[in-house]
Amino acid sequence: MMLRRRRIEVEKKAKQEQQERENKEVADKQLQLEKELNSSKGEGNGETEALDTEGHEVEGEQEKEQEKEINDMTVAELKEIAKQKEIDGYSGMNKAELIEALEE
Repeated sequence: MMLRRRRIEVEKKAKQEQQERENKEVADKQLQLEKELNSSKGEGNGETEALDTEGHEVEGEQEKEQEKEINDMTVAELKEIAKQKEIDGYSGMNKAELIEALEE
């Protein structure tokens, strides 16, 4: 009886850890997509990236605003971007799948 409870606890913990890994992957993909969208918004308009003393990009207020926008994007908005990028099968994708497809 105790072994069964222990096994259930271990399985539950494993599922939680898997869910946490998946959530982290989605968050990482969202961050990467944000960066891609931010860089594409800045292309060709004469904007330059500000760098700190170590050569790392320094985000300005406009870039922070753009990051907030992508975090608030709906599935419909992501689908519109996927449509513009001519990604096959985008209409049946959920948010995580859209982010993954846009990342590629």
